[in-house]
Amino acid sequence: MAQGPIDYTRGFAAASPLGGAFEAMQAGARFGALEQQRNVFQQQQMALEQEMQAARAEQERRGQINAEVEQLLRNPFATSADYQRLVALTPKDQSKAIQDAWAARSAEEKANILTFTGQVQSALATGNPEIAQRLLTERADAERNAGREGMARQWGTWAEIAKSGPDALRVVIGDILTTVEGGAAVLNNIATRNTEQRAQAAFGPQQRQRVADAALAEIKTANEPARFGAELGLTNAQIAQARAATAAHEAARRASDANRAAAEADARRISEGVVPPEKRPEAEGKLRGEYRTATTVYQDVRNSFGRVQAAQDTAVGDLSLIFGYMKMLDPGSVVREGEFATAQNAAGVPERILNVYNRVRSGERLTENQRGSFKKQAEDLFNVAANDERRVRDGISRIARNYGLNTDNIFIDTQPSAPAAPERPAAPPPAGRPSAAPAAPVRGPVAAGTINRAPGQGGAAPTQRNVVVDF
Repeated sequence: MAQGPIDYTRGFAAASPLGGAFEAMQAGARFGALEQQRNVFQQQQMALEQEMQAARAEQERRGQINAEVEQLLRNPFATSADYQRLVALTPKDQSKAIQDAWAARSAEEKANILTFTGQVQSALATGNPEIAQRLLTERADAERNAGREGMARQWGTWAEIAKSGPDALRVVIGDILTTVEGGAAVLNNIATRNTEQRAQAAFGPQQRQRVADAALAEIKTANEPARFGAELGLTNAQIAQARAATAAHEAARRASDANRAAAEADARRISEGVVPPEKRPEAEGKLRGEYRTATTVYQDVRNSFGRVQAAQDTAVGDLSLIFGYMKMLDPGSVVREGEFATAQNAAGVPERILNVYNRVRSGERLTENQRGSFKKQAEDLFNVAANDERRVRDGISRIARNYGLNTDNIFIDTQPSAPAAPERPAAPPPAGRPSAAPAAPVRGPVAAGTINRAPGQGGAAPTQRNVVVDF
């Protein structure tokens, strides 16, 4: 049987051109999906790396913040420059929020807040969180009574922190003060005052002696015969006589005990007639003015010492006693009795004394030991100031003698002894018992005429060396 041609395609499906294209598209889609997944994976990897870098940077920033905070916690008298390093690490939006809120306040509000936060910061810096807590609590109550509940909550929160973490609150306040306008000056004043107190404590006797010598040298130069004579209109002969009298008095001062009386008599004879009678009031007035200028601090210290001696054993007396003592330490302070004492208004007073004063101002009483210690140290301070006054007085007295002037007309309103304490009435006798003879008045700790022991400086504030008060 004849057989036809063999069909080799039988059993195989004919390939469709459309099917091939579709398969190619599917393969391309799968490749594109893989490429897209790869891109997504790479992006995720980059994002993860960025997140890790950001996390490392944040960790580093937090480490720097912790290091700065640790430094500030150890430095209670940090300056604004110290806090600025912490502010630089703070998020910008946080600093801007503080600055915007500050800018919205009035000038009066800013000044009030700066003064108040300065008081709180000073109390915290000097290790007196109880004072800071009391101030903040009083401020919170005042704000609440005025209907400003938001401010009351803020001050109240700070009062709680002052009790549980005073150093942390100090750093927070320092950070905020550095951020706002005017706050840096508050921090720097507290730090500067601490530095000045340390320098003042190191102001020793030899330095005082040099300052005193310089003050006396200036007075002597101002009253050198040629200059003094020119101011008074003396003749050349009178000026020459003044020079001779000065040399004679100096020689008498150096003479031996046996020859001193005769030498002083010769010096007084030469001095007579140097200044004509009609010019003596002017010459004596000139020296009187120089004496008053050089002993201004002594006069202030003496008045304050009288306040200390007069203080009674009462709450008001305690406040008056410490206030008088503070004025003896810093006659130029502007703090008023009963006013809260701060680094700004009592710059020359040690922090420990300010703290006692502020506690007494709040109602706390002094112990008997504290009261006696304050009065004893006040006596020592007065003695130093009185010795300074005596040094100036002696120097001006020598100048007056050189010109034959009457020192009674120069030192007419001075009392070189300690002011007497007021008399205290004797206690009444018990009922039914006759009165005893009047008791002798109780006087202050310094008797008149017993105060001038060591040389010092006329115009300078009394030194604070060895001034330790028993708290």
